[in-house]
Amino acid sequence: MRSAPAPRRDTASGSLPVLEPVTGCLLIQVASKEPLEVVRLADRAGSGVVFTGAGAIEAIHAVRRHPWKRPLLADRRRYTGTARIRGTASFAPSWLAGQRDAGVTPVLTDSGYIGDGDVTALRAILRQAAEAGPDVTAVLPLHERWLHQDRATLIAEVTAHEAPVALVLEHAEDPLASSEAVAGLTELLRNAPSVALLGAGIAGLAALAFGAQWAAVGVRASLRSYPPAAREPGSMRQRRRWHPVPQEIVAAPVLSFSRIDTVVSAYAASGANPGWVCRCSSCHGRTPEWLASASALDADAHTVDVLLRHAERLRRRTPGPAREQAWRSLCLQALSHYDELGLAALGWRPPGVAAACAAASPKRSPNAEDQFRPHRKRRVPA
Repeated sequence: MRSAPAPRRDTASGSLPVLEPVTGCLLIQVASKEPLEVVRLADRAGSGVVFTGAGAIEAIHAVRRHPWKRPLLADRRRYTGTARIRGTASFAPSWLAGQRDAGVTPVLTDSGYIGDGDVTALRAILRQAAEAGPDVTAVLPLHERWLHQDRATLIAEVTAHEAPVALVLEHAEDPLASSEAVAGLTELLRNAPSVALLGAGIAGLAALAFGAQWAAVGVRASLRSYPPAAREPGSMRQRRRWHPVPQEIVAAPVLSFSRIDTVVSAYAASGANPGWVCRCSSCHGRTPEWLASASALDADAHTVDVLLRHAERLRRRTPGPAREQAWRSLCLQALSHYDELGLAALGWRPPGVAAACAAASPKRSPNAEDQFRPHRKRRVPA
């Protein structure tokens, strides 16, 4: 995709055709060099693509050479790696301008990392985003404490700057696998003008259920996790031996990601329990053993379809208590399937996001309105 010429522009207006609005969408996050066949899995209503890495804008141009109307976003991901950049770093003007030239909105900032208690970095990103224009969304790569002990400060700063934000949640495993993290996210969603979620797993569905503007789920494990760095930001990179990562899929009955071979083994150990039947557009009522010999594209198609079907069901519910209750019911169902399929005896952990969301109180935080002043809603980029 990197060498593709610029997309054709509308000859009448001289501008690129307008893409569909991103609000309410569950996007699929992919690497900038991902094959077009994978990208096309997200070419459906209520979805779209987030390209990741330095080549993201070029990848967007390549896709726009084809008939495409779904949302397209670009995440630079300067915040990752052992030499991750601190959030005080200035945005690259060329990165923001490149997204505007590609005709995408919202424009995502090329933010650095916001470490534990680093209010200076948080304010630097929010200030730069607010100054960059109303079409800009501030990417906030956050240490996990920001949704726990420091969430009052996070909410106060986000509301004060009135900039739309897209969170990237750092955690060794799953950032929303605790009820405290779920409470922190929902409190932010209910008090900030516009919040989205990048680089998520099942948490992307949870975010949409609780009021996120949009969410992105990584098609690869590396794009739906943000583990803590082994070294401090700015330090020299450590050399590590590279090992291929086994492909993961959504284990549909229990609403969690797992390796294909692990899912197939669990199905066999369950005595071919019909609870494993999947009715996505890829499986067509089959059980997961066929995925052991399926192509990587077929496995991705299963995962994307399962996720997007759940997202569509959530969108059919009225935002607020009705949608939240529908999500909790889905989480309770996943926990029930976990028990019925005997996965605990096979060494599977309970689905963390489902367990945390099912345990979360459906009531609003009692002191939220007292702690934070009412804010003026900023116009949210489409």
